[in-house]
Amino acid sequence: MRGNAAQLTEQHIGQAVFGKPAGYSPTEDSSVRASARLLRLRLHEYYDLYGRAETLVLTLPKGSYAPGFEAQAAATSQPAAAPPAQSEPSQLLTAVIPAPEVMAPGVRRWLPRAVAMGLAGILCLVCGYLLGSRPRPALPAAAETALGTWPLSEVFAAGAQTQIVVSDVNYGVLSILGGRALKIDEYTSPSYPQNLLPGQESVMTPREQALFSHLARTSFVSYADARMTHRIVEAAVPEGPRRQITVRSARDLKTRELAEGNFLFLGSPSSNLWVSLFEERLNFVEHKPVGEAAYFVNRHPQPGEDAKYRGIPRTGSNGVEYAAIALLPGESQRGKVLILQGTQQEGTEAAGLLLTTEQGRSKLRAALRLGATADIRNVHFEALIRSRVLGGAAAQTDILATRMIR
Repeated sequence: MRGNAAQLTEQHIGQAVFGKPAGYSPTEDSSVRASARLLRLRLHEYYDLYGRAETLVLTLPKGSYAPGFEAQAAATSQPAAAPPAQSEPSQLLTAVIPAPEVMAPGVRRWLPRAVAMGLAGILCLVCGYLLGSRPRPALPAAAETALGTWPLSEVFAAGAQTQIVVSDVNYGVLSILGGRALKIDEYTSPSYPQNLLPGQESVMTPREQALFSHLARTSFVSYADARMTHRIVEAAVPEGPRRQITVRSARDLKTRELAEGNFLFLGSPSSNLWVSLFEERLNFVEHKPVGEAAYFVNRHPQPGEDAKYRGIPRTGSNGVEYAAIALLPGESQRGKVLILQGTQQEGTEAAGLLLTTEQGRSKLRAALRLGATADIRNVHFEALIRSRVLGGAAAQTDILATRMIR
């Protein structure tokens, strides 16, 4: 490929194809690797089933993002025809890239790289669309497991139903308008959200009434929660069907549904009230006075720990942010619950990023003193983490304290 295959790096593909910022870290963001794994799987499925008669096979070798082309004998056992000359990668690029002597010096440097990355992106998108539209054969049960992704594997276990419950943005805004927070029974009451503003409708301005009415009949989900949900599912179940995973707003969950199955809650009680049901069993608990910045309370500080941890005052600020991760048994002991909550959105995202990279999960296992041979099937814990936030993005995440839940 004119010697430019080495330029098809994860960093370059992330920027050119997936629109990642120039300074993003592939170590923390595995979307390119996850998409490459999915593409390899679908290519294998296609040529194993629908493309058996093809004489030219498109491949994406492991450890590389440069597409390859291999000749194969057709399924009819006839001799494989020689592939057309223009199908060779080097000649394919030659047909697209003018000869160096007719290009300006500046163009010579960046055009081959841009075209190579563009072709790789087009191949990924076209193959993903064509193969994704075909019926997929059933995969063996082993492909549905999430081995090696603990603690995500605890709530994304094969054969179990998993519900991802994202924050209720409307409740967060309505509680500010009402000047108070609700208990879970008030939140699930048929009188919600009118019970947030008892007797106050008469003193509301027309604009406030219009806003209240709009929030009462709609349901918003934050972009951060949607993006984190996608990332977590990709990390927990990179291959295989995801039929038993559902995503819903906290507003739509019913109390009776907590009796069975696994749950992943995103957000703190200020936006996801269901988390408050588990606070009696936790040591690190968010406290948020209405109209003020939230902070974490350390109920039983150990030597070297603080009693309170205050993060950035609001989403979008720069500074230090805190979050908590907790894995514990479900309400009826017939499932697992994983909670990711930050005092701001950046904290919740930092908790999710920690669990969706092998480096982050290894850091967590080390903080919990879980060796490579430890039996982690019934380990329940909580961890307090700290991240540096700059421009709405969390980085440099450290684990400050942990507790085992027995």
